[in-house]
Amino acid sequence: VGQPQTSNKPIFRHYPHRYRPGTVALREIRLYQKTTELLIRKLPFQRLVREITPEFTLLCTIHAKRVTIMPKDIQLTTFRISEGEPSFDTGTFRAVHARLWREVL
Repeated sequence: VGQPQTSNKPIFRHYPHRYRPGTVALREIRLYQKTTELLIRKLPFQRLVREITPEFTLLCTIHAKRVTIMPKDIQLTTFRISEGEPSFDTGTFRAVHARLWREVL
């Protein structure tokens, strides 16, 4: 009387649909390439650029074997950052920056 009744039917579980690896990533890439909105808010991006620009400007000055920063260094830096120059990534910057400072000192 107190025993639960069991049936011989197989139990089917409904799993959520899963896309193949990379499909969702490609969809997101297409979505972000179509949009014109900014992905980073303006003020945090502005702070980031203002933080990075003097360091690259100093690198340009040291590369030109000068001590003072000139307007053309700032212009070159902002141009290369805005163009997305691949040599301006942070890892390369740190390595070159450390090497140049060792030469200066």
